[in-house]
Amino acid sequence: MNPFIISFAIKLTILLMAGGLAAILVRRSTYAMRHAVIAATLLCVVALPATMLAVPEWRVGVLPAASPVSRTFTIVATPVRAIVSSATETKINAAAPSTSESMHPVLMTSLVEPSLSAASVIATRPSLAASVLASLRTTTPSQLLLAIWLAGVALGLAWIALGRYGLARVRRRATPLATYEWR
Repeated sequence: MNPFIISFAIKLTILLMAGGLAAILVRRSTYAMRHAVIAATLLCVVALPATMLAVPEWRVGVLPAASPVSRTFTIVATPVRAIVSSATETKINAAAPSTSESMHPVLMTSLVEPSLSAASVIATRPSLAASVLASLRTTTPSQLLLAIWLAGVALGLAWIALGRYGLARVRRRATPLATYEWR
């Protein structure tokens, strides 16, 4: 996961929580004051990505840095006899008369059989449920927290959209009061 997105999600959540707390604290104040608090919060939310890109990053080491562990990987390649046709084998033997076989170190990373058809590849593909379960097993806690946060944001936006739809419906069905008494 991109560190910028994680940092953005954390800062955005803190900013919205602070703005919501400030709006709750001024709830007994005038409408203008509450509007100013909410407008300032939304302005900060909109300006947050540009501010994060413009301001240099400041890293503070809270815990001591872990000492890097030096790992040595050794790749052992066993010599494998080269697979050649008999015509090229005679050419190799003629070029190098001291050896009858050509020995090459080979590191095999994958084995692909040429007889695989598209139907057999599709038949061996895991189902959607199996792939979702496999991806859930490899999910880190930070990815899980980000997914929960994004689900909350989506639910909040859906709630706002539903409220706006209901308000528009009430407005469409309303009758204007044009009589003198109501003015």
